[in-house]
Amino acid sequence: GRWMERSSPAAAAVFDVAAEVLGRDVRALCFTGPARELTPTQNAQVAVFTCNAAAAALLAAEGFDARLAMGHSVGELNALVAAGVLSLADGLRLVAARGELMGRITVPGAAPGAAPGTMAALVGADLETVRGLCVVASGAGTVVPALLNGPQNVVVSACRENIDASVLGLTFIDGRGVWNPRGEAALIAPELAFSETSQDFLC
Repeated sequence: GRWMERSSPAAAAVFDVAAEVLGRDVRALCFTGPARELTPTQNAQVAVFTCNAAAAALLAAEGFDARLAMGHSVGELNALVAAGVLSLADGLRLVAARGELMGRITVPGAAPGAAPGTMAALVGADLETVRGLCVVASGAGTVVPALLNGPQNVVVSACRENIDASVLGLTFIDGRGVWNPRGEAALIAPELAFSETSQDFLC
């Protein structure tokens, strides 16, 4: 987001509003991190939302007139702001509250004070392959497919050591497997795991 903030007064104004509404230096969070600060979902969601909103403001200032606004996950709040359903300030308050609530999610049975879990996007394997990896990785605990981002992009949710096990298995599939950590919380718990119904909806 730094290049947008520097090149567009409209985008810079979004970061000003974010700082005022949330009472924190959102610029520093987005531009300099560090990664350990950006990774927790309560920070990552604010950063993603603010950069999305800055991009929308930049485009609007350049004369782009969107006729449709859509978003996925945090992007749904950005879409509501872009469509004029929510003000930017209200969107910021909602995304901050959303992140704080999701950051409190814990894995059932986890030890007190233990990391609640994590999520990882497995890129390069289809749903059936990932399901198989989850079965293998669940020897020491539950690992579940949680989100279908695309035909070759499946997010899994579990405690961190079991996520690592499933990722390790993926790296041996044609050498194509890569992963991206999704923060420090298992935001889609096993009780809310992937179903055929959700697959149909997400597709």
